[in-house]
Amino acid sequence: MDDSSKIEAPFTFFDRAPDAPAQPPADQAAAAMAKPMRDLGVQDAYAAALERDSMQGYGDFLAAYPGDPLARRVRAILAARREAITWLRTYRADTRRPIGPI
Repeated sequence: MDDSSKIEAPFTFFDRAPDAPAQPPADQAAAAMAKPMRDLGVQDAYAAALERDSMQGYGDFLAAYPGDPLARRVRAILAARREAITWLRTYRADTRRPIGPI
């Protein structure tokens, strides 16, 4: 049986943080996607990195704005993404190593 059919109340997986930058209008976001990060202001570059949602996009943001306070968030996203990729590759390869005595 599909458990998703039991959900009755609306919910979100991730709420926007109170201090998160405002989301740009769709046409502005599309234009930002075509530009290099270094050609965007930090807020637009951050929005573009989130929209691109790729390791390369986040890396481009960090290369352009390594010292900006938003870089901390981008580094956290990259760390979580790397960990997820590592676990996925491990799962697919079925490589289980004992951690220690059981």
